[in-house]
Amino acid sequence: MKMDFFTEDDLTATLMSAIMSPNFKILDHRFDKVYNFGSTKMGTHRRLVLEIEDSENDQHLLSFFAKFVPENEAHKAFAIANDCFGKEVYFYSHIASIMEPMLPYEMPLPIPMCHFARVGSTESNTSDSGLSFEASAIILQDLYHLGFVPMNMWIPLDLPYCRVVMRALAIFHGGSVLIQNSKGESSELAEVHEAIFSIKESVFIFDEDAPSGKILHGVVETTANLICQFWPQKYPKEQFYQRLLDILWNSFRNVGAMLQPSHDLLSVLCHGELCGNNILFAYEKDQEEQAPVDAKFVDMQLMRYSSPITDILTFLHVCTRRGFRNKHLPELLSYYQMEFSRAVSPKVATKTLSLEELQTCAKDMKEFGLVAAIHLIPVCLAQSPAQTTVSSFHFDDEDCHQIQDMLGRQSLPYRRDSLLEPLPEPLQKAYSMQENQSEIIFETMRANRKFRGRLEEAYIEYLEFVGLWESSSSE
Repeated sequence: MKMDFFTEDDLTATLMSAIMSPNFKILDHRFDKVYNFGSTKMGTHRRLVLEIEDSENDQHLLSFFAKFVPENEAHKAFAIANDCFGKEVYFYSHIASIMEPMLPYEMPLPIPMCHFARVGSTESNTSDSGLSFEASAIILQDLYHLGFVPMNMWIPLDLPYCRVVMRALAIFHGGSVLIQNSKGESSELAEVHEAIFSIKESVFIFDEDAPSGKILHGVVETTANLICQFWPQKYPKEQFYQRLLDILWNSFRNVGAMLQPSHDLLSVLCHGELCGNNILFAYEKDQEEQAPVDAKFVDMQLMRYSSPITDILTFLHVCTRRGFRNKHLPELLSYYQMEFSRAVSPKVATKTLSLEELQTCAKDMKEFGLVAAIHLIPVCLAQSPAQTTVSSFHFDDEDCHQIQDMLGRQSLPYRRDSLLEPLPEPLQKAYSMQENQSEIIFETMRANRKFRGRLEEAYIEYLEFVGLWESSSSE
C-alpha cells in the first residue's frame, strides 16, 4: 500500500471526524495488515495507524480500519460492474446517518462509525472528483479496540451467538423499515427513501457476460463436479453431470426470483452476505468462558433490497449446522421478531412483519438458504482467519500498549478457538478466478475433514431438497 495514498486533507478529515477536535498535528501514518484477511473478493483491508501530537504536545497513536478496491482484476471488475464501492460509500455517508436517530437510543445500528469515504470514477459511473476507481477508499472505526473480533468459520455458531446476530439484524432491518415508513419530511430523507428502493442486486445476475454471471457459472459447475466426485457411484458423471447443472441453474434462477422486491411481503435493506469475516463479535470480559454480547456488521458492498429472511437464512445456513437449525430455527425467528418489534414499535411490527409471515417466508424461501450455503461456505472457509488471538492483529507490543493505554483498555479479546489451522494457500487463491474450482476444492476436502464435513452436509441437504438424495431418519 502506497504511503501517499491519502492526502493530508484526507487524514485531517478522518481525525476531525474521529476525535471531534481541530487541536492536533499529524506526525506520521502507516498501513499494517489486519485480521489475517488483508485481501478478499470484496476489497483490500489494512489498519491505518496515525501518529499525532495534541495541543499539550503529547503524542498518541490512533488506529482505523481502511478498505480499498480489490487487488485481483476479476474482483475489481465485479466491484465496478455492480458499483460496490458506490453502494457502500452511500450507505455510510447517507443511509446510516438517517437510520441511526430513528432507532431507539438503546438499539444503535450494528455497524462501525465511518470517518472517511470516497468512490472514484469508473467507465460506467463517473464521479465529480475525477479520481480513478483505484482511489476509492473507506476509513472506519477500528472495532478491535472496542473488543470486537471476527468470527471463526471453522466452529459453527451456537445459540448465544445466533441470538446476538438476530438482535443486530432486527435493528438493521428495523432501521430500513423506519425510513421506508417515513413521510419524507426533508429532501435528504426523500432521497435516501428512494435510494433504498432502487438498490440493485449484485450477485444473482444471469447475464453470462457480466462478472456476476461468470461467477454463478463457476459456482454451478464447481458444485456439479464436486457432487459427482464425492459420490461417484451414486452420481456417475456421465449420467448426472448435465442433470445436476440443469437442477442447480433452476435453483439459482428460483433464488433470483425470490430476491425481487415483493408487493405483498416486506422488503428491506439487507446486508447481502452476512457470514464469515463480515460479522464481528464482542464478548463478556473477565469470564472464563466468554459469551458473545454484541455483534457488528461490515462490508456493505453487496446490499440488496429484499425480504429480511434472506439475511437470516444466509447467516444460519452458512454459519450453523443443520441439526442446530432444525432444533432452534423457530426460537430464533421468534427472538428476531421480538427485537424487530422493539426497534420499530409493536404497532409498526404488526403491520409490516408478523411472526407468522416471517415463519412462512423461512419455509417458502428455504431454497435460498441452501443455495447460499453452496455458494458461500467454500469462500468463507477459504478466507477464515487462522486464529483470533492478539498475535493475529499484527501490532507490535509497543503499539498495542500505547493504543490500549490511550483507549483505557486493560485487555485484548481472546477466543477459545485460537489454535485452528487455516486452509492451504491454493484454496485461498482459488476464489480469485471465475471458473470451475472443483479439483482444488476436492483435494482440499480430502486433506481437511472439517472442510469436507461442512460441504458434504450442505450438498446432502440441497440434494434432498431437489429429490436426488433419500432422507435419513437420523439426520
